[in-house]
Amino acid sequence: MDHLTLKSLKPTEYAEAADGYRAISGTADAAVNRIDEQITAGMRKANEGEAADAALKQLRKLSENFHYTQVECGLITGALDGFSSEITAPKRRLTEALDDAAALGYSVNTDGTITYPAGGKNELTGEPIPGGKVLGNNGRPAGGRRQG
Repeated sequence: MDHLTLKSLKPTEYAEAADGYRAISGTADAAVNRIDEQITAGMRKANEGEAADAALKQLRKLSENFHYTQVECGLITGALDGFSSEITAPKRRLTEALDDAAALGYSVNTDGTITYPAGGKNELTGEPIPGGKVLGNNGRPAGGRRQG
C-alpha cells in the first residue's frame, strides 16, 4: 500500500461499517429465533396436513437463510473490525512522519520521494550543502515484501 492510500484511509469508517453488519447479524438472529420459537411452534399447534407441512418446510428454509445471513455478517464484522484495528497504528505512524517532515521543511511528494531544503555548510570543505530529493524503502522492495 502506498503512502497516499494509507493517508486517505479512515479506520473509523471500517469500524462503523462493522457496526452496521453487526446490527444486521443481530436482526437476522432475532428473525431466526422468532421463526423457530414462535411462528413455527404456533403453526404446529394450529395447523396440520399437507399445506401446514409445506409451510413449515418453507419456514425452515427461511430460518436457514437468516442464519446464513447472521453468520456471514459476523464474518464481515470480524474482518472489518480487524482491518480497522490493524491499520490504525501504521496510519498514525505515517501521519506523525508526515508532520515531522513538514516541521523540518521537507516535502513528501506523491511518488513517495522526499524533497529537502539546502542547509548549512559542509564542515570539511566549507561549501554549502545543497537541497535534494531522496526515496527510501525501509529495506523493503517496491512490492512491500521484506527481503529475506
